Amino acid sequence: MGRRAIYLTAAAKASASRQYDLKYAQSPRGKDVRSTSRQLQQRRKVAQHPPTQSLTSIPYLPPLSPVLLAWCDLPLPEGDPLYEAALSAAAWIDVSDIARWKKLPPFEEDDDRTDPYSDGYLRFTHNLSKVVHGDHMRMQNERDVQRRSDFVGAGWKVAMGSLREEVVELLKDWERVRNLTIYDPFHQSREHTMLQVYIQWQARTIHHLYYLKFML
Repeated sequence: MGRRAIYLTAAAKASASRQYDLKYAQSPRGKDVRSTSRQLQQRRKVAQHPPTQSLTSIPYLPPLSPVLLAWCDLPLPEGDPLYEAALSAAAWIDVSDIARWKKLPPFEEDDDRTDPYSDGYLRFTHNLSKVVHGDHMRMQNERDVQRRSDFVGAGWKVAMGSLREEVVELLKDWERVRNLTIYDPFHQSREHTMLQVYIQWQARTIHHLYYLKFML
């Protein structure tokens, strides 16, 4: 058995320790250990924060259906003053009554007592759809900021897992809602129109998340 080294001062002990560490680091064994440690650190880093730029969609999900993609291709009323006002949350536009049209159908009963067959009622419904579209886009932009933050804070693996679960649930809702025939387009024109808007935004949201558009 070797004898334990005796140092007269703490400084001498620290100096000897540094010299030993330096010699060990330059030895074949030390180089192997250091290389292995760097590889493990890199793997952990990639597991938590992989280069999302290399991903184009959420892994382990089936392809989106052509029907859903067709709904995504429907145009938005971009450039319309009402749409743009809702998108920018302009102070002059009232969006306090649109929450009912953004919830999962069937919708709450509409309390508008205007003649549902009148030009004024139909015009209001058309304008309402523009406002709801704009508010949906505004909310999407706000959620995108939070999603990007989640990928940094929670880590890639956790955030991607949560995102996958969210899309799976949205797809279930989409399949159920897109086949609803509860509103007559003539006698319940407002409910029918708002249902179309809801279905369109369900499809757009799924597509947006599925292809990680919020990371762009």
